[in-house]
Amino acid sequence: LLSSQPAVWLCVEMMDIAGMREKASTVIDLALRFAFVDLALHRVCVNIPSFEEMEIALYEEAGFLRETQRRQAVCHEGRFYDDLLYGILRSEWLKLQQEVDE
Repeated sequence: LLSSQPAVWLCVEMMDIAGMREKASTVIDLALRFAFVDLALHRVCVNIPSFEEMEIALYEEAGFLRETQRRQAVCHEGRFYDDLLYGILRSEWLKLQQEVDE
């Protein structure tokens, strides 16, 4: 977690290994709980290159929304891809937690 109160950038390194999806999802959940409960932050953000489809799906499943898209801002293996900014607000995360508890 990289902090610049009252927001934080989340960096979770994803790996394409069988079974890592569930572990990555757990890490994201724990990081959000820490950010919003322990640190009482207002928002959490993450940048994801558009070729990282598994990461995009994981963050969207965790409640992150796409906020911006910088076109062809990331060069990977000789090709250019969009850089996507995703974010989630504390109020959005709390609402999701209430839905899970019901």
